[in-house]
Amino acid sequence: MVGSIRLFLLLMACFLVVSVTAAHGGPAYLIETDVESLSGTDLGVLKDEPDGSLRLAARVAKTVFLHAAGTDLERLEEVGIAYDLITEESPDLEYYIVRKAPGAEYALEWSEAEVLLDRPAYFLVSVKPEAAFMIHELPNKRRLTPADAARPLELTLDMPAGAPAAEPFTYSPAVQALVDSVSESRLYTLLNELSGETPVVVDGETYTLHTRYSPTDLSKVAGHYLRETFEGLGLATELHFFNFRSTLNSIYFPTGNQEGWSVGRVGKIIHTADGGLVWEAQDSDLDVVLNDVFMIDNYIGCIAGEDGEILWTDDGGATWNHASDPTSVNLNKVHMTDSNTGYCCGNSGVILKTTDGGANWSYLSSGTSRDLNGIVFLNATDGWAVGASGKIIRTTNAGASWNSVSSPTSDDLMDITFVGDVKGWISTESGSVLRTEDGATWEELATPAPGSLLSICFAPNGLTGWACGNVGSMIKTTDGGDTWADMSNIFDVLYADIFFLDANEGWFCGTGYLHHTVNGGADWESQTHNVLAGDINVIATLPGSVSPDEIYIICGHYDSISNNPYYDAPGADDNGTGTIAVVEAARILRELQFEATIRFVCFSREEQGLVGSTRYVNMIAERGDSVVGALNFDMIGYEDEHPEDVEIIYDDISFSVANAFKQAADLYVPDLGYRLRHSPNTTWSDHASFWDNGYPAFCGIEDSPVQNPYYHRTTDRIGTVDFDFYGDVVRAAVGTLAELARIDSVSAGVPEVAAASGLRVLPNPCIGGARVELSGRVSPDTEIEFYSVEGRLVGRVRPEAAGGRATAVWSAEDANGEPLSPGIYFVRVAGTERAEKIILLK
Repeated sequence: MVGSIRLFLLLMACFLVVSVTAAHGGPAYLIETDVESLSGTDLGVLKDEPDGSLRLAARVAKTVFLHAAGTDLERLEEVGIAYDLITEESPDLEYYIVRKAPGAEYALEWSEAEVLLDRPAYFLVSVKPEAAFMIHELPNKRRLTPADAARPLELTLDMPAGAPAAEPFTYSPAVQALVDSVSESRLYTLLNELSGETPVVVDGETYTLHTRYSPTDLSKVAGHYLRETFEGLGLATELHFFNFRSTLNSIYFPTGNQEGWSVGRVGKIIHTADGGLVWEAQDSDLDVVLNDVFMIDNYIGCIAGEDGEILWTDDGGATWNHASDPTSVNLNKVHMTDSNTGYCCGNSGVILKTTDGGANWSYLSSGTSRDLNGIVFLNATDGWAVGASGKIIRTTNAGASWNSVSSPTSDDLMDITFVGDVKGWISTESGSVLRTEDGATWEELATPAPGSLLSICFAPNGLTGWACGNVGSMIKTTDGGDTWADMSNIFDVLYADIFFLDANEGWFCGTGYLHHTVNGGADWESQTHNVLAGDINVIATLPGSVSPDEIYIICGHYDSISNNPYYDAPGADDNGTGTIAVVEAARILRELQFEATIRFVCFSREEQGLVGSTRYVNMIAERGDSVVGALNFDMIGYEDEHPEDVEIIYDDISFSVANAFKQAADLYVPDLGYRLRHSPNTTWSDHASFWDNGYPAFCGIEDSPVQNPYYHRTTDRIGTVDFDFYGDVVRAAVGTLAELARIDSVSAGVPEVAAASGLRVLPNPCIGGARVELSGRVSPDTEIEFYSVEGRLVGRVRPEAAGGRATAVWSAEDANGEPLSPGIYFVRVAGTERAEKIILLK
């Protein structure tokens, strides 16, 4: 660099029209110099010139960029500092140094940035501020803004180092064989089913998946469709249930048992046999709200619900039977005194009784028309019911007649419980509690409850009790109700029912809540995630043979949405393509053993805010799973321009896995276009859940922002998918996973595949065997060898020459005449290194 001014006016003419007014009123310039030229120079003196405004802009290694005014340039020349004039700055532009790294050129192209300098390691660019958002997302960039230059040589402004690259891959014929096994016809068939074009059979029933919108039942069916598909591939498959959103209105455990039931909206019945470690759904065949459940033991019980619905069981809920319907009013509470006798109460003063275990019910005359909310029997004859406007009624003859009892309040009474024959408590809508200690008269007790108390229960000791209700109200007493402690939640939620086996172990349920305590309510543990209902993530696993704790994940969300989501949301591209890519990768990779573990994960409820992936990734992070890389695919089948490329979006910690895709695509799918794009603010798909937990991940997508005009529409159908492009993305995904997870015990025995092998396999893929043709002459002792992908010799035949061509028939059998397993095999002429692959199908 010389001392005279050398003009590098690299801006377009429009840039030169506008000049910057600096502090002194003249134009501002961007100049370049180096550390050696500035060595020993006090720039603080220079910038203090009356007309000067010299400021440090940035430093990259030994190169320094400065903002300067016209007088600054004169002063620099006077003191002998060599510099290059880059440009006269424009106030309408921003200036950046951008390190050359994956995604950088794409960001510049997208932002329409003007390259002012093109250096081996970086670009110096100018860009309009409103278009610079892509550059903002790059990790290795620095905006040139004026900074204090008093001690420029002491400032550390070197560009940050790029993310580490993955270990370079070397070409593997075994991986190439896996990549080439991707079947576009298989992709088409599965996508046809998932997007509702053709029916599917799930658990023996036929469905058409015309929507996979998460709130619909068909979304759950789609989850089970994927489960059956993975299981059909021989993979260990689990369902991760989450987002159990139903309001549970009642919970009941037969005394001293670990078996319990809970019921709620809409027609929801769940059952546990282990104290709530697992809750399984039971079929009610109803679409009404179920209000209360009571089990006399582990087998016999009843449920009361809206519209007069009553269910009964005598087999623990394996079957819930519909009772006769003597009423159409809402039934609020049920209580049984033995295996045959039970009572229900409901609105308008209705009380029903059964004497045959719940199959048939008859009216009892309650003597009131007020809504009755709670009922309890102390023995076979003595019972109580409570309801609206402070109503309390009592029977001493098994319900044949009911008498009103004086109440100390006119508030609605919500629930009633007794310990023994004389000590009882009633919870009220206003948050107070009524108590009787003689079984005759009632007194009202004040409590600190912030809202209504819908449920009340006491431990057998008659001293420890709890009540709960609206706005998270929960109170506890240990002295029979004389005093109450406020244990309320600060959130405005519904706690509908509370039940304790004894003074320590109990449960409460409500709107999306199902909690358990073993220390009297001092601590509560959620059992919501133990409920095998709600939304479903589907996880299939291929265990690693050498490093099983090293986990790679390929994932996509299977839920869909549209402008008519409850009835028609085919979601072929969004995200049927990503989901079926996961399934196809599983089909191919399960044929081999890999050193690391591969998980194939299909998420639900992505469209509602990454709910499924958030719940799953939070769970595996909490238990310490070592996810080394996650490949998330979301919309990879629509081609809006030809040739289409796939964008691989990554963040600061994820370049290695993104670069792995790049290498695999270059090696095994050279026709696939791709763009590696650093964009840590792109968090609208399931890869973001991995980022949030510190796991490396990328998102593969055809375009971001989305260019598919059928996106989130009922027209997002299979006919809009380009299977050439889609198939290549899946091939690159398979190659990436195979390279990262590493095929176990392959390289030693598998011969190298070469184009000039002189062999031709027909048909290929094949079923039950193939014909191998050799070009050129063969000697009588020529043999053709067949190898498994692990390098094991599985067969040897001698070709027969006829008509100038030698042919051998491969029967796809081992030395004992047993059929070989489907998979990938290699064929070569013995003694040579050149081979062809054979794909043996079922």
